[in-house]
Amino acid sequence: IDGTQAAQEILKANDIPVVFLSSHTEPEIVEKTEKISSYGYVVKNSGIVVLDASIKMALKLFSEKVKNLQSELRALEGERELDSIFNTAADAMCVIGTDFRIKKVNDTYCKMVGLPRENIIGEKCHTVFKGAHCETQNCPIRAFQSDPDRRLEIEAVMTRPDGKEIPTIK
Repeated sequence: IDGTQAAQEILKANDIPVVFLSSHTEPEIVEKTEKISSYGYVVKNSGIVVLDASIKMALKLFSEKVKNLQSELRALEGERELDSIFNTAADAMCVIGTDFRIKKVNDTYCKMVGLPRENIIGEKCHTVFKGAHCETQNCPIRAFQSDPDRRLEIEAVMTRPDGKEIPTIK
């Protein structure tokens, strides 16, 4: 078993920084190590200062990798928590993009409009749930586009695709 094979076996069981120390400078040998998650390659006659600096850099890079992964995990957990709150809310909620296309809906919204989620996502809001303000200057989405900090609450009767009218507050 050579050094690259040993590193691969070690990395299968442990996510740790690996610095290769070798007397080889041939491109094909160096390329083998590049295919493995390594944190450096030091030629044996480089001296202790270079080896020490390479090990310290590997540990710093690994530490940053761990911090980034932890940060991503916290963000995913927060996202899952928000999705859970959004999806289980008793109020119908819908996220609409500036292009008037529906990006996200909760279960209550699907029930209210009488359509499954897959028939709603990506559709223009006024085709799924039309109201008197839709496609006019009084459209709430247009109001947000012109002033994103504006607070807006509109009572409106919206019409589902099947024609049923639902009183809402937007």
